[in-house]
Amino acid sequence: MRAAGTGGWPDLFTALVQCLGSNDETHTDGALDVVFKVCEELNGRLDSPVPGLPEGSAAAMLIPRLLVGTKKI
Repeated sequence: MRAAGTGGWPDLFTALVQCLGSNDETHTDGALDVVFKVCEELNGRLDSPVPGLPEGSAAAMLIPRLLVGTKKI
């Protein structure tokens, strides 16, 4: 992931969005784990432009979905 950057994995972010929106808790937990690892590997480059993503970048695609999914405790 680090060598290819966000542009090398455009399908990954689409799949993550689908898993984050899933009603299956296993899919959601797995997607959150992957988002954590991707953020760790890319070290601030999640907002780089990705050709083919409607939102333009992985950050623009993931962050709104992550915020919607938060619950107040």
